[in-house]
Amino acid sequence: NTNDIIRNLKSEYRLRVKDIAQLIGTSENTVRNWLGDPEKGRYRVAPDMAAICLMYALQLRRLGFDPLEPETPTSDDGPPDHESELD
Repeated sequence: NTNDIIRNLKSEYRLRVKDIAQLIGTSENTVRNWLGDPEKGRYRVAPDMAAICLMYALQLRRLGFDPLEPETPTSDDGPPDHESELD
């Protein structure tokens, strides 16, 4: 299940609750509820999108990008001119 995926990623990448919350844009309490004991009242099932976002954020880190500091292109770094490629 999604909670187990997040739990495994937390362990594998040695992430803190705070790290996970920042990487996927949610509160630390929400992450704690996902990682908690399913027998307790505060436990919540994590949405699939939470695990997907965490996996993408970790992949960006692996590629050398900081997922919390997205790069914005400057006017010189815009997309390539595809029309000139067709000539």
